[in-house]
Amino acid sequence: MLAKEQLIRQYFNCWLTKQFPTLTTFFTNNCHYRECYGATYHGIDELQQWIDHQLPHQTVLAWDIQRLGWLNDNLAVVEWYFKASEADTTTDFDGVSIIEFSTDKITKLTEYATKHATFRPFTANV
Repeated sequence: MLAKEQLIRQYFNCWLTKQFPTLTTFFTNNCHYRECYGATYHGIDELQQWIDHQLPHQTVLAWDIQRLGWLNDNLAVVEWYFKASEADTTTDFDGVSIIEFSTDKITKLTEYATKHATFRPFTANV
């Protein structure tokens, strides 16, 4: 599992550096990728088109893995913080990725997101 964890960390880091090796380094040819806002990519070609589109428009400022755990040998859950700028807008949010492996490559990645800013509506004012 150590090699798979390193693969996940390397993939996240590629977004920070804007330096991607061949995507088959990370993903199977028939991979499925679902972003937290609903966009989905099926297969390595669609995934490559999305990355090629994003790199000139978006700068990832942080994609920090906070926790990474394994449900079994081929299923990881990654909790993370993400921050990016695009045009004049900066966004950030917390998220979770469920990452499924086939052999030693990612075959399915599904992201979920929540707002980064939190509040406690039922705390007592002292």
